[in-house]
Amino acid sequence: MPASTRKSNFSDIQGIIASILVFAPNFPSRNVTLDGKFEQLDTALGELAARVSNPAVLELLEQCRSESRSSHLLFKAGKEVEARKQIRKADDVFTQAGKLRKGNASAERVKEDYQDD
Repeated sequence: MPASTRKSNFSDIQGIIASILVFAPNFPSRNVTLDGKFEQLDTALGELAARVSNPAVLELLEQCRSESRSSHLLFKAGKEVEARKQIRKADDVFTQAGKLRKGNASAERVKEDYQDD
């Protein structure tokens, strides 16, 4: 299936977040920009959220989206340390959504884990 018509899944999003963690704000390829990578992440999270039926997972995906948007704004403002903290929060929340989606944790436990941070 061509990449443009393929639906985003959890592993795709993990890869996008990982590339931001490793390379942002200066990606090694001239074809990859900070804005483009965050747009890719936002779109992928939106596509995945549109297919989720579990309200607790949906809530976590929206939280991840919010954290990633904050990270993007911080990178653009030149606040790399804070931006990295935000994208790590987004990654943590996304990981919790994945655990809940797979049935490895209850919604209450996932929320407790996240709120303890």
